[in-house]
Amino acid sequence: MSSAHITASWVYTPAYRIRREEYLNTLRSFSAAGITEKSVAGPDEDSLTMAVEAVRGLLKTSGTDPSKIRALCLASTTWPYVHKHPCGAVAEATGLPRNIFTTCHFASARAGTEALIAAVLTAQLLGPSLAVISDTPVFSPADPREHGEGAAAVALLVETRESPAIMSVNTWVSTTRESLGNLCAERGDLYPSEQRNPGHADQELKLTIVPCVRDLLESSGTDESMFSVLSVNENDAKEPARYKKLLGLSSIRAHTGPVTFLGYTGACSGLLSVLHAGSSVEGGSRILLVSYGSGAVCDAISFTVKKPSAAWAGQLRPSIHLTYTEYLRYRGLLS
Repeated sequence: MSSAHITASWVYTPAYRIRREEYLNTLRSFSAAGITEKSVAGPDEDSLTMAVEAVRGLLKTSGTDPSKIRALCLASTTWPYVHKHPCGAVAEATGLPRNIFTTCHFASARAGTEALIAAVLTAQLLGPSLAVISDTPVFSPADPREHGEGAAAVALLVETRESPAIMSVNTWVSTTRESLGNLCAERGDLYPSEQRNPGHADQELKLTIVPCVRDLLESSGTDESMFSVLSVNENDAKEPARYKKLLGLSSIRAHTGPVTFLGYTGACSGLLSVLHAGSSVEGGSRILLVSYGSGAVCDAISFTVKKPSAAWAGQLRPSIHLTYTEYLRYRGLLS
């Protein structure tokens, strides 16, 4: 498989945060392991506006001419519309050309890597492509998983030229199988619900990710020892170690990334982990990303870090910390 390269990236996070201590003081509990605080979309922010900010940041800091972009691949599990394509709004707001090819991905946290792979393919066929992932995961306030959900967006410029690369996308493999999945929300449901107990969830995950990673290693002629870091979609700070155990890996380091200070960012989480890990390793290091989606689907992607100093770049603004009541208002859960 011919490689493609991430030549620019930009991470956008809202300024608002809520600390673990605020949950403990208000609810006397906090169920998101290892998370000290999380990002919160402001009253005038959602996955669409954050996607726009991520693209604007990438174009400005990289000096990329918007007219040169040939494809826009968007991903989120929380688009504000059910029957309205978001690409037009993002393209119009950021000055992208009208004749670009667009794709939209959703339905599970794996949507982020779907968008990246789509951008790799369009970059090879059409020219410079943007993968833009923006998410604000939603659970019921009565659900302990709500404690960890955050908000963020990331934009990645994918090209076939290697000279300015931050990272190279070496190869990827996808697997899919029919299952109930761990999470499911039917049309009209406000929040996703748990479909299996924890034991079944581990089995579900293992049956999906193990063959995907095995196929990647076999098809690329690599083994575990060639990778420095394992990144995953991080529900909490324990998730990377859980994946490492289920995959039976020993030498590779399971990376706990921005989940500790941004919370679970849904479709963004795996790629944010890759960028964060890439900033702390030596050039030439390989990162293995395993992106699982309930249902069940998985992408395994091999990256090589080219420019560690540029891997983690973005608008991480000074934090404005919220009370729990303010947080509920900003989430639209309290009038």
